[in-house]
Amino acid sequence: EKLVPFKGMTVDASWTHLEGSFEKGNPVTVAAACQTTAAPSVPSFCPLNPIQNMPKNVVTLGAHYTLPLPEEVGEFTVGGNWYHKTSAAQSDSGYVDPHAVTGGYDVYGLDATWSGIFKTRLDATFFVTNLTDTEYEVGATSQDRLLGITGYVWGEPRMYGMSLRYNFGG
Repeated sequence: EKLVPFKGMTVDASWTHLEGSFEKGNPVTVAAACQTTAAPSVPSFCPLNPIQNMPKNVVTLGAHYTLPLPEEVGEFTVGGNWYHKTSAAQSDSGYVDPHAVTGGYDVYGLDATWSGIFKTRLDATFFVTNLTDTEYEVGATSQDRLLGITGYVWGEPRMYGMSLRYNFGG
């Protein structure tokens, strides 16, 4: 739900906080499975690994303001958003292989929308995503312990553009 602090202004926010872990089991078995110096001689699962794709915190915040313009001009709204994600394991080997954990990041966006341009059915939106052109990892596959390599999937770079929409019907 959106918060309306004053006429024309809307603010929306969300926060997700997650905690989780695997059952630890027998300490001797855990020590053998969780050795970090070399690949285990017998393939096994280390219960100290963080749960895959589970960042501890994800936060979003958005704010938009609709300018007080005459009705015949249309509705003009400007705003932006912030997305924050903490680090997250990208495989089930994050304890024994720290390269399998991607770092946290922040991404910002801006947008401006002109709806009902001069009482027509035409809307236009201008936008910028990843405003600061932040380089961030959204995925990783690590074979560091076996082959000495790690591959990363990078997030989208800064993009900007415009969309036009025509509203058909009554």
